[in-house]
Amino acid sequence: MNDVTAATTFDAAFEQLIDIEKGYTEDNGGPTKYGISQRAYPSFTTDQIKNMQLSTAKGLYKRDYWDEGRVELMPDLIKYEYFDTCVNCGPRTARRMVQKAAGLSPSAQDGIIGPQSLQAINAMNPWRLLVRLLGARIRYYTSLNDRLWDEAGKGWMNRLAHNAERI
Repeated sequence: MNDVTAATTFDAAFEQLIDIEKGYTEDNGGPTKYGISQRAYPSFTTDQIKNMQLSTAKGLYKRDYWDEGRVELMPDLIKYEYFDTCVNCGPRTARRMVQKAAGLSPSAQDGIIGPQSLQAINAMNPWRLLVRLLGARIRYYTSLNDRLWDEAGKGWMNRLAHNAERI
């Protein structure tokens, strides 16, 4: 499947994500396999990361990103982009970004996806929400300190471009 907007279930979104987060590397998150880094999971040893099975990674993505981000409550059109935001920025930051994209006031951008957030999210045209979420991601990445931007900025922008090209 090339169209990320068709990735409306966890399994379909995971298949899209793992196309990006594949293999083993050592990056700014330390030892990383399938996008699961030792920095994000400090209780995992380097060997545990290196030898991680895809099914283990899938379970972590389901619990810690899809469920924690409450992705299933999002409009189908934005589910993949929002899931990818949860993975790349963390669920709390992603929840705040989608609240901002949905037009909630700064005081309501609390990172809790409750009735007020869902009302605003569902009231907005999903295409507009998707574009605004992409914009929120760009603003977030470019607001990070120069060291982080220098290390990862090009990769983040390529990731967003990759997602946008698959819409």
